[in-house]
Amino acid sequence: MSQLLVLLIVSFLIWLWLRGSQLKILANDLAKKACAESQVQFLDGTVVLKKIYLTKHNNKIHLARIYKFDFAVDGNLRKNGFVSFVGNKIEQIHLKYNPDEHNSG
Repeated sequence: MSQLLVLLIVSFLIWLWLRGSQLKILANDLAKKACAESQVQFLDGTVVLKKIYLTKHNNKIHLARIYKFDFAVDGNLRKNGFVSFVGNKIEQIHLKYNPDEHNSG
């Protein structure tokens, strides 16, 4: 019985890792697209898992993930953005940048 439990735990961890890898690839693609649409430069070529936690959504418990990325408005102004998921669904894509703020300076 204990071998079955170990096998189930290992299987779950492998599934969790594979799913996380798929979401990271998706987050990376979404971050690149958001940067291109905002006409800013996507930096470092990747997103980084910033936070993973359990959350309740529609009376169900889901694993939520937040991926952080950096972008540049110009050569000197480095800013952060994030892509968040609840379960397998995209929750939010956000670039912490106000184009009007940069253009007024």
